[in-house]
Amino acid sequence: MKPSLALAFALLVASAVSAQVVVIDNDGSMQKGRSLLVSPDGSVRLATDRQPIELKLESIAEVVYEARTPNLLDKGWELYLNSDDPRRRDILAGFPGDETTKDHIRMSGTDAGDIDVPLVFALALCSRANGEPPAVEFNPDSLKEDELIFRSGDAGNETRDRDKGHVLGVGREAITFKSSLFAAERKYRVPDVDRVLFAALKSTVELQGIQVTVSTRRGTRVTGRLLEMNDKVCRVETTFQYRKKPYVLDLLADSVMSILVRNGNLVYLSDLTPVARQTWSGVIEDPEAAPDAPREPVFFLDRGVQSAAPASIRGVRFRKSISTRRHVELEFRLDGNFSRFSAIAGVSDEAEPKEHAQPRMKFRVLADGKEVWASKLATWESPGEDVRLDVRGVQILVLVSDFEEFSDALTWGVWGDARVVR
Repeated sequence: MKPSLALAFALLVASAVSAQVVVIDNDGSMQKGRSLLVSPDGSVRLATDRQPIELKLESIAEVVYEARTPNLLDKGWELYLNSDDPRRRDILAGFPGDETTKDHIRMSGTDAGDIDVPLVFALALCSRANGEPPAVEFNPDSLKEDELIFRSGDAGNETRDRDKGHVLGVGREAITFKSSLFAAERKYRVPDVDRVLFAALKSTVELQGIQVTVSTRRGTRVTGRLLEMNDKVCRVETTFQYRKKPYVLDLLADSVMSILVRNGNLVYLSDLTPVARQTWSGVIEDPEAAPDAPREPVFFLDRGVQSAAPASIRGVRFRKSISTRRHVELEFRLDGNFSRFSAIAGVSDEAEPKEHAQPRMKFRVLADGKEVWASKLATWESPGEDVRLDVRGVQILVLVSDFEEFSDALTWGVWGDARVVR
């Protein structure tokens, strides 16, 4: 190999190895680098193997640390905060710490260290006892008292019971609860508790300027203003105030997996509310239906079909995704506001073939009722198929997950990184 070619090859390899962060611009294009610094004035510096790239936060749609993988806490807990938007509630992942005061919950082992969270922020405290994030659905407006769901009975014969009243304190070993059902103060062992639902008060404020949503390896998700990011800390002013002061979180910089800039230029379809227009059984599905509706869900946002873990196709995991079951047509209103749509479509890794079940699927995209893209026949062994479409002027976009006739077993599809760009 000639020296010049060898040098070029070495630079290429070094660049591939050192690329740790991907910056997605507002137009959907990508730039890769080694690290990212954000100054308080919103200026961004992307360090590369050559000259650093200077950017502005408003010109960025998303930052993804592609070399980092989730490190969800085994048997940890998630504290959901009472954010205005139920689809984007903030989550602090960790463990209940030593009991502090009646006004705070201490969360230990989070990606922001050990922190005290005012109880007025709390919406739900949920156990992740099975090692996966819980699928939590609740309506805080319907709660007049705090509720505690706990397990009782012998191993193998457990039941779940509910107590109502008021949380007096949350500690590492026990939760102190003033029960209105039992007319007494009770202590519940933390390992016996499934979740606590708080009759939360509204405590969010409207922030000025560009907002971001930061997601971390342990499952914390927080929305607010990005005040600063360096090699040690990612500082976020949240949408909460306590005693008229902003509530600021200092997340460990090396725990950050992604920063989504909420400027509306790039939108993931899993952050919208799709309507399941038609399913294999002919039933119209309503995503706003009551949780106890006697229907099997046909789509899942940012998770798999069977597991709450990220969806994947042939080992490629997607942080943002739409997973589908059987035949389903998902309708999204674009109202002519976007120019491009892109996604990766394929059969979920969860649909591993069985002796008498071989998934064989097809995927289609409709724009205002007209088919504009169709996949090849996809099996479990097939890699995901790239979709890139011009959607200028499109009002209604429909994603169709379908299967071959007589091949409806294990028909679990994935639309990975499905997004539209203005």
